[in-house]
Amino acid sequence: MIDLLTKLPESALGILLAGATWFGFNYAVLADRALQRELVEPVQALCEEASIADTPAPVLGSGIGSLLGMPELDDLEARIIDSAMPEPLSRAQKLARCSCGALTTTKLRFDYAVHTASFRLIPATEAAALRERAAVSALSFCK
Repeated sequence: MIDLLTKLPESALGILLAGATWFGFNYAVLADRALQRELVEPVQALCEEASIADTPAPVLGSGIGSLLGMPELDDLEARIIDSAMPEPLSRAQKLARCSCGALTTTKLRFDYAVHTASFRLIPATEAAALRERAAVSALSFCK
């Protein structure tokens, strides 16, 4: 790799360095802001609406024990239902879970860096497709 850099003309080396710096800035700063605005905030808002509106209905027992004349079965059924149901989350826990879920969408940071580095000429979806095609073609050489 170093040998390749010594063979490049100085003007090309400067362009390569400027391009790497521009892409690095886009990856470090602009892609994160674009992701925050386009993906994280809408996903978090939708998740918060869904999780706050989502209140689990209480599960009632079947009452089979009283029908069979064994009320102990109803008590056993109630304890099984209580132990199987997860504890309800508080509003703060739901919001924290939504934030964490929204931040998992930031795996697209490289795609958004390409998107912002190209002055938004290359859509992030095409950058993702290009990355996948490059990975497939690179792996095809390894066979």
